[in-house]
Amino acid sequence: MNSVDRSIPPSRFHADIHSAQTWQDLEVICSRMDAAYLQGRVAFCTVEGLCKLVSQRASELTSYGMVSAADLVDRSPQCDCCGSSTWRDNGGQIICVICHPDPFSGLQRRQAA
Repeated sequence: MNSVDRSIPPSRFHADIHSAQTWQDLEVICSRMDAAYLQGRVAFCTVEGLCKLVSQRASELTSYGMVSAADLVDRSPQCDCCGSSTWRDNGGQIICVICHPDPFSGLQRRQAA
């Protein structure tokens, strides 16, 4: 009776590791490597080498992290409480006009402390 070779070629993991774009991608790959090792489909020495490659790729992702377009656009700060981006000066302190309306304006739409 011939046994079926169920081993996973390391080149499959190599390609996945090199194409990973985020740490979450690497986490999924590590989970797959762990499962394959526990099932006896990958040798321990192979997993060790792949772990070094994962570590190297993770440091590359940190060094050359992707920047989203939203991070490059100048945005006005938003209130932590209500999310408004409208502010007013209150004696030298900038405060949210929604959470802290001007008491002299007659507007009674206060939503938070």
